[in-house]
Amino acid sequence: MKIIIKLEAMKEILNILLLLVLGIFYMVIIAKIIGNYLSTFGSVKNNAITVLYIAALAASGIILIDISKVITDAFIFFYEQKSVFKAIAFTLGYFLGAGVFYIGFFFLSFIITSRLTKENEKEAIKNNNVELALVHGALLIVISLLVGPALTSWAASFIPYPDLPF
Repeated sequence: MKIIIKLEAMKEILNILLLLVLGIFYMVIIAKIIGNYLSTFGSVKNNAITVLYIAALAASGIILIDISKVITDAFIFFYEQKSVFKAIAFTLGYFLGAGVFYIGFFFLSFIITSRLTKENEKEAIKNNNVELALVHGALLIVISLLVGPALTSWAASFIPYPDLPF
């Protein structure tokens, strides 16, 4: 009985540690990529750039929060199948996939928004247009909240659960 409890606790602890370490790496890498991109807007960080930076980080966190349930499900499924390698590989893959998705979404939002509006978004934010930064930041957050569950559902389809007879 004690051995089973210890093994169960070990699985949960390993899952938490992986989520913690990979979550920190994910957020730091996203922050660096977004920061580097926003630094091209101007050499001086203004309020608009700061607002957009914080909103972009929040939106990337929303995507990560949504997909974390699937990451945990995949880890536990493979761990219980005695395939620790697959458990870790799927965990890494989901983090990588979430990061690539978010970076693509972040850059695509600038392309689409610039085409739909009259303003040169990069120039307006460089000139400290806080209202535009707030609107773009809200767009990032709302679309992340909208797309996150669908992305999670799609990601779950890659876990090879056994077919049930009913």
